[in-house]
This record gives sequence, C-alpha cells and structure tokens, in this order.
Amino acid sequence: MNERDQVQVAAHSGATTKTVSQVAKGRPTSLSSRVLVILGARNAGLEDKLPDSAYEGTDLALPGGRQPSSKGGR
Repeated sequence: MNERDQVQVAAHSGATTKTVSQVAKGRPTSLSSRVLVILGARNAGLEDKLPDSAYEGTDLALPGGRQPSSKGGR
C-alpha cells in the first residue's frame, strides 16, 4: 500500500496515517485500530491491499472470500 492509498484509507476511517501505515505493514496494533483501518479500506475500495495479518483476531471476512493463512493453533 503506497502513501496515497494510506491517506485515502485514513480519510475514510478516521485513523491517522501512522496507524494505517502500521496496519498495512503488518506491525502490531490494537484490535480496534485494525478494525477501524479495515473498515476505512473497505470504504475506500482498497481492502485488498491490506495484509491478512490485519484480520487476525477480528470477525471480519477477508476480501474476495480468501481464507486466513493458518499459522498453527492459537
């Protein structure tokens, strides 16, 4: 996700561009921040540019019906 995409997601989500950048890079962030960014990305039409790790711990479906990657038990 490039900087322009991050600004669009931030505008649609209310999250800061720093938070969007952290989620887009798969860095650890709070669950509420990830959900906010995911919903903002959906609104901006950029959901497919988020890593699968952004969805971990949420009940939100991955874009395009993809299945979450399995990394063993939790």
